[in-house]
Amino acid sequence: RISSFEQVMAPNMFDQLNEGSWDAAKVRCAYGPPAQIQSFPDSPGRIVWEYRFMGGADNEFMMLFISFDRATNQVVNYSIGPDPEMNLLAGSQ
Repeated sequence: RISSFEQVMAPNMFDQLNEGSWDAAKVRCAYGPPAQIQSFPDSPGRIVWEYRFMGGADNEFMMLFISFDRATNQVVNYSIGPDPEMNLLAGSQ
């Protein structure tokens, strides 16, 4: 039985990633599976989960990037920014 629900894909909800210890299982439980998982040659010890959401001042397409330490599977940091792919597609319509 559901008593309430809350939009978790919103910038104000991402601050909780700075509170306590977050691992991949906890992130997946809170935000669901990522849209994409990336690794980069210049940061071999890191893996980045990418999420898409609507937000920003103009309710544009945005992305959440969560970086994990590959060895510990713990969140290192996160950032948000415009989604270049989806905003480009929206602008061409």
